[in-house]
Amino acid sequence: MEKEVLDYVKYGVWILFGSGVVFEISPIKVNPISSLLNWIGKRMNKDMEIKITNLETRVETVQIDLQEHKVESWRRDILDFANSIMLGKSRTKEDFDNIISLHDKYENYIEDHGLENGQINLAFNYISNAYQECMKNNSFYTGK
Repeated sequence: MEKEVLDYVKYGVWILFGSGVVFEISPIKVNPISSLLNWIGKRMNKDMEIKITNLETRVETVQIDLQEHKVESWRRDILDFANSIMLGKSRTKEDFDNIISLHDKYENYIEDHGLENGQINLAFNYISNAYQECMKNNSFYTGK
């Protein structure tokens, strides 16, 4: 009796499998084998998908932290440059050109992200005035 039941189950599986193959290769858009394999694959990879999602979140956090650090570094460099001029340190034209370029990057970032920073505006105005004065008097530091 058990052997007969087992034989019926075997034949049933073969019939289901065979009909699944027929549906897979027929022009009808019913794909039972693909659907079953897809379902099994999703179940097997669920943990991996969670780990990848967590990793993506951590990478995004690191990118944000790195960008914030970079912007804060730009801000600090601009303020330090203005402070060094206020203390009477002579700077080269290249120093001014570099800080002006850095300020442009900083301003673009601030504008793109809808931020404001009055300290940088004041410091950069001071830098701009000092630059214009050096241009007018040809008094950039030359190393001599």
